[in-house]
This record gives sequence, structure tokens and C-alpha cells, in this order.
Amino acid sequence: MEKGKKLVFDKYRFQYMDSRTKLIFRYDNAPHYKNISTFPVHKHLQDGRIIESTFPQFTEILEEITTFIAQSTT
Repeated sequence: MEKGKKLVFDKYRFQYMDSRTKLIFRYDNAPHYKNISTFPVHKHLQDGRIIESTFPQFTEILEEITTFIAQSTT
């Protein structure tokens, strides 16, 4: 990418699933939860809830995955 250029995500979905394809979490900006104050950005949780979110940084996603793995192996 050229210096001064900015990467823009028009649509995105960052999803983490277990080995049985069960959702652990997903961040996305699909415009289907208009009642969320951060619309269209939101997060899907393992228990099925949809919550407010901001666009996650990749490092934050990796930290969240690392924490999940550490908690599930203890």
C-alpha cells in the first residue's frame, strides 16, 4: 500500500469458531440490527446475544482468541 493510503473495509466479518464449527464470536457490520447504538457495527457472542461494538483491531481479535484458548484449556 502506498504511503498515506488508508485501507477501508466496506463490509467485513471477523469470525472465530471451534473445531465443531460452533460460533465463539463474530464481529461484523451487516446492517441488520438497527436497535444497536453502534449500528451497523456489532458483535455476535457464543450465547447468541448481539451487542454493541466498534471496529476491532486485528491485535484485539488475536488477543480475544488467545484468551479464549487459555481459558478453555484450564
